[in-house]
Amino acid sequence: MFMTLRYHIFTISAIFAALGIGILIGSCIIGDEGLLKEQQRIVKEIGRDIDRLKEENSRLLRSINTLEEDLAYKMNIEQKLYPLLLKDLMEGRSFFLLYNDVSEENLDELVYYLKLMNADYDFFDLKKGNWPEEKPDLSVFNHLITWNLKEDFSVNLLLNAKENFSLLSYQGDDVQDLIINIVKEVLNDK
Repeated sequence: MFMTLRYHIFTISAIFAALGIGILIGSCIIGDEGLLKEQQRIVKEIGRDIDRLKEENSRLLRSINTLEEDLAYKMNIEQKLYPLLLKDLMEGRSFFLLYNDVSEENLDELVYYLKLMNADYDFFDLKKGNWPEEKPDLSVFNHLITWNLKEDFSVNLLLNAKENFSLLSYQGDDVQDLIINIVKEVLNDK
């Protein structure tokens, strides 16, 4: 037992001694010049990579600025044209909107356009609750818009309750596309 432990300690010491001698010989062969040149090469390569990334970053920032300018220009045109094109377009028309899973931001945008078109409207969110005990008076509405609804029996009940009711079903989140569809539907009804 004692012999094997001494043999084991001697073996481990020999391995570490060989490792130290190898490191010493390796550093002497390469020398300080070789190590220094390799480090300088790596530093220069990293510098080139940084310069290339800075150029790419500058190019992307210029591209973003151009896109932001284009967007601002188009939004400016939109803000000026929409009131001219849509003003009082739906005067005398009334809309009842049933919706599901529509953001407040999109609803606010739709309200903006409906007010701009001088339309009467009312909303009901199917997700927030069931039908109220007192159903809405549909006799005052010309058009029913369903937004992000699947075929639903309650929509069919509404349609059966009123004849001469224009139905527009829309799926998606693009309010401007919805407005275009509403305008097409109403103009085709005239």
